[in-house]
Amino acid sequence: MSSSQTLPPPEGPEYVPCGCGHIEPEHEPNAGECYSCDCMAYVPAAPAAAPSATADRAARAERYGQVLRRWGLLDEVNDPKAAEEFAVTDLLAIADAEQAELRRERDLAIAHDRQPYPTAWAYEQACKALRRKTEAIERVRSVLESEAVVGRSALDYRGLITSALMADEAQQPEPHVYLSTGCLHNEHAYCQSNTGANGAKQPAQCKFCTAPCICACHTVAVSQPGKEAGL
Repeated sequence: MSSSQTLPPPEGPEYVPCGCGHIEPEHEPNAGECYSCDCMAYVPAAPAAAPSATADRAARAERYGQVLRRWGLLDEVNDPKAAEEFAVTDLLAIADAEQAELRRERDLAIAHDRQPYPTAWAYEQACKALRRKTEAIERVRSVLESEAVVGRSALDYRGLITSALMADEAQQPEPHVYLSTGCLHNEHAYCQSNTGANGAKQPAQCKFCTAPCICACHTVAVSQPGKEAGL
């Protein structure tokens, strides 16, 4: 996918959801009405109170330390306590980096799903279809410019033009191997739901074609309380 087709990262105040759950670009300009629901104005939702980062980090450090102690991984060092502190600090740094990357991927997927424009695959297929039509027109033009009318019946000449138009019939569009962003990020119930971020949708199906989602969750029952799940 070219850089021109890469979605912008969901950064900036415009990506703070409104009280209705939709971001600012989903509203009319100047904080107007929402395009996706009955919300009358874009009002950024107040951020939820976050748990203390210090307390959370201390609890995680203790859990990591318990694992190290349970397996006796630091029993042979000269200062097990100091070694545990260094090891836990390194483990926390690795886990923090991984969580940050997962949050970035989640936010990109959410921003992508909320946009009304087609995916890169849909753009690619549209461009291929346009190319095929352009090539067919060029073949017909070549017939008109190079094939003499004299000595041919109207039926013969029509056959030449028809052959030029049908020359690419064997070139079928590439099948869309579709994995929904919901299933990609383990939100299987969202993919299976009849309702999406922009309202009603077809469950487990690409919104720009009829390609089914290939995730195995659609052949295995997925139960998530509080979420609609159904094919």
